Amino acid sequence: MRSGRGRSRRLWLIGGLVLLCLAGSVMLGRYPKPYVTPLSAIRDNPLALNLILHLRLPRIAAAFLIGMVLSAALIAASAMSFSWRAIALA
Repeated sequence: MRSGRGRSRRLWLIGGLVLLCLAGSVMLGRYPKPYVTPLSAIRDNPLALNLILHLRLPRIAAAFLIGMVLSAALIAASAMSFSWRAIALA
């Protein structure tokens, strides 16, 4: 068994990586410069701010939530499959 401290550290690491990926996804795009949107452009350019708030963030949030739902469905399907095998072997 792993200690609670090791699990806690792993969860913090995974959560930090997820947040880093989400933040990186917000900054990647074509406008105003290719590849990376600098923070100064978001602060100074209202079009860049609207682009991020109304296009990028909703798409990123939807993709993140859909990924969570699909992974939960896969875990549920795996658990059901495992329980049916256990019943069939009994």
